[in-house]
Amino acid sequence: MRVVKVCLIFLVLLILGACGGGGGNASGSGGSTSDGGSQPASAPQITVSVVNDADLPVAGNSIGNGGSYFAVAKVVDAKGSAVEGALVTFSVSDAATVTLLDSSVLTKPTGLAKVKIQPAGLAARGAAVLTVSSKVGLVTITGTVNLQATPSNVTLGSISASPAALKAFQNAAVAVQSLVDGSAAGAGTVSATFTAPCGVFSPSTAYSDGAGVITTTFQPSGGIACLTGEVKLTATANGSSVSKVTTVTIVGATASTVNFSGATTPLLVARSVGGSFSRSRLTFKVLDNAGTPMRSQQLTAALSASSINAGIQFDGGTTAPQIITTVEGGLATVGVISGNIFVPVLVTATLVDDESVSATSYGVSVTSGAATQMTMSLASQVASMESWGFDGVKNILTMSVSDRLGNPLPLGTVVNFVTNHGIIGSTSGGTCTLAADSTCSVAYSSLNSSSRPANGRVAILAYLNGEESFVDYNGDSVWQVGEPFETIGWPYIDANENGRYDTGEQKIGLAPAATGPCSSGYPSVANTCNTAVWDGNVIVRKQIIVVQATQFAVIEPTTPRHADRFNVWISDSNGNSKVVQDLRYKNALGVYVPYSRSVGRNSMPTKSKVSAEVVVLNPDAPPKCKVLNMSSDAIGFTTDAAEFVVYLNEAADCLTVPIKVTVSTPGNSIAGEASVTSFTFTSSSFILP
Repeated sequence: MRVVKVCLIFLVLLILGACGGGGGNASGSGGSTSDGGSQPASAPQITVSVVNDADLPVAGNSIGNGGSYFAVAKVVDAKGSAVEGALVTFSVSDAATVTLLDSSVLTKPTGLAKVKIQPAGLAARGAAVLTVSSKVGLVTITGTVNLQATPSNVTLGSISASPAALKAFQNAAVAVQSLVDGSAAGAGTVSATFTAPCGVFSPSTAYSDGAGVITTTFQPSGGIACLTGEVKLTATANGSSVSKVTTVTIVGATASTVNFSGATTPLLVARSVGGSFSRSRLTFKVLDNAGTPMRSQQLTAALSASSINAGIQFDGGTTAPQIITTVEGGLATVGVISGNIFVPVLVTATLVDDESVSATSYGVSVTSGAATQMTMSLASQVASMESWGFDGVKNILTMSVSDRLGNPLPLGTVVNFVTNHGIIGSTSGGTCTLAADSTCSVAYSSLNSSSRPANGRVAILAYLNGEESFVDYNGDSVWQVGEPFETIGWPYIDANENGRYDTGEQKIGLAPAATGPCSSGYPSVANTCNTAVWDGNVIVRKQIIVVQATQFAVIEPTTPRHADRFNVWISDSNGNSKVVQDLRYKNALGVYVPYSRSVGRNSMPTKSKVSAEVVVLNPDAPPKCKVLNMSSDAIGFTTDAAEFVVYLNEAADCLTVPIKVTVSTPGNSIAGEASVTSFTFTSSSFILP
């Protein structure tokens, strides 16, 4: 019986030895599961621990915001050897308590995978489970560790402002040190709000940088501007009541410069003309010795004696000096009213506290503000347009105009345009407004309609309100009886260019009451002028002709062939535009004989090219005659057809060889590429009437 008991005990011990046992460690737990469902006796393992930035274990796995903490996982195979390149996944049970900066990393040759962990916020508290998992071969392994997040103690360290003494328009850089649990806060960890009883901060809330420093800029001139003296600057850590205070001193700046900044109306019109252009506001600027604008500075604004004598006044009708005060930007303004004499407006602004500092309003003056017939000019970009038969070919019209003494007219003065055919301007109207140089431009567009003049010549009239020019004998800028003046009558479009009004031509404006003869102001309807009294309110005008030219030319001789030259007449091919041209040619006796013939009137398109060459009929026996040059190689700026001279080298065969004259148009985006017309002259081409 005793033998049986011994045998049973031995059998139990043998079974227990075959079953094996388990265990753990303080860092965390680990285990493995085979994809085949079986559990090997020896298997890959993963363990996880919590360390600080010195790779030392963290007591109680407690983490806060005052330091750097990491979760470290180690992966080993069934033999206990480190596994390199294994993908380790990290996760936490409560993301509101603990935050992972990475969710998965690969193991290094040591088998270690490391991620940074931190509390989810400065106030985060509580516990969470960190789980790690990986796979070695077909075996998935996991491990866990418990974490404790503790809330951090946020404090502010030293605060500074630089410079500590500044002027009203200077800025100060403000910096405060932020601490978490006694150590410098990390980048973006702590924010602070900055306040002061005046001025503004930019930004008002800022975050810590990598060294835990929070910075902003204090602007004493912003918001409620700071006066001279001490100003307290306060930084308060958000999420706590901790704050730090520093002070800056606003020192009074000294004005050292006064500048004239400009005028709302640099060119005032005479008060007799009236309107808004007879008033202007002058602006002066006060700066300190650092170039910073100063406000609350008093200036004395005084008119010069010459300005007062010319009738210029301050707003309110006074000539007494005015006290003006600078505002934001160091600016102070004073209003002036023009007189009737054309002189510069000189106002000197002087610092009340320092009469050695001043500035004068140079560049402001009084003019008549009125255009005159004698001081206006209308020009077109081209005189002859390649536009016969085409819509939309453009031509730029430019008006230049001044008053009778050559001064620019007020900025924004309106010039009106009308025409007997085509389109001027845009949907906003056929007008342009004068720029600072007293010029303005408007586009004219061709129109291929039934109203087009048969002769291709379009009249364009520009006009605006103005005055009659006069000779100012006494220089008072006001017309007096006995002073000569021009007379300007009722304007109209002189479509047929004959210099007088004909029934059917378009008049502009209402009929005047005057019935006297007109001395100038073309085009004016006859007997619509007042010859007794100068008129300061008339319509001044200027007319030009623009040709709607054909693309092909007419080239015809105007002299017989000579060995050294011959002449040709070049016009466009509009048969409705003819003119009797008085010509002459040298006969065989060397006597110039006059004659007349009907030729084309209109010029070919401006900038058309003109050339001539001897025609070679037999290359084996080329002619001796050569074309030396021409009187011009292009159509100039003209509306009228022109005569060209072809110069030859006086060879004997120059009287008989064929010579080709060619005209090439410039072309445009509407009419297309250049059009070419050629005519070959032979000896029989020169039969004259």
